[in-house]
Amino acid sequence: MGFEWLRRNDVTAPVTLGQASFETVASDSPTTTSLVLVPDPPASARLTVIPKTAWGAAPVVGTFVEHQITRITVHHSGSFLKDNQNAPQRLRDHQTYHQTDQGWPDLAYHYVVDRNGHVYEGRPVWAVGDTNTDYDPTGHFLICCEGEFNNQTPTPDQLEAAAGLAAWARTRYGVGLDTVIGHRDVASTSCPGDTLYAELDQVIARAHHLFDGPGVDLVTLDDQIALGLVADIESGRV
Repeated sequence: MGFEWLRRNDVTAPVTLGQASFETVASDSPTTTSLVLVPDPPASARLTVIPKTAWGAAPVVGTFVEHQITRITVHHSGSFLKDNQNAPQRLRDHQTYHQTDQGWPDLAYHYVVDRNGHVYEGRPVWAVGDTNTDYDPTGHFLICCEGEFNNQTPTPDQLEAAAGLAAWARTRYGVGLDTVIGHRDVASTSCPGDTLYAELDQVIARAHHLFDGPGVDLVTLDDQIALGLVADIESGRV
């Protein structure tokens, strides 16, 4: 999945004994030293993103409208995804539909999360999303979970990545996690599906934990690394 846990070590030249880290400190005596227990440094959640160049996105068509993020909205794609190795192709299909059939400049969402928790870059966050439902997406940070969640269930990895995106948006844009909603809360739609909607409280709780604790670093993968990851996803290796 897209999450990695990193250990930040702020201690200078620690001496590692088993699982504990110690720091050598000079005592009052010039001939002795003492060992002082150093607490484990905090873990940082690193959420990696597959860039558009790696998942095979088409060029943007037309122009975007700029906005400022004020809330977070969760969607599903509405397409049943049985085998996650089809996720990159499904994303390309979504973008084609959005550009060709809907006449939008790009994929409607800012980020998409597949069944294994991999995160894919969508349109720029500074650009207003698009919708064919009756709400104005201006100000909405759009997270889309790949799947049809009236008829399937989101995976733990998928929910964790969605929570990480929400926690990152909380830090990056100063938007409260109390603004996290499902698409159905603002429009006449079943999106994001019954099973995903039922998990939103848990997603919010996890996002709070990440925001209040280690925080989330959102890191876009290097193109070559991301291309290799996409190949692994499409082959079913990850």
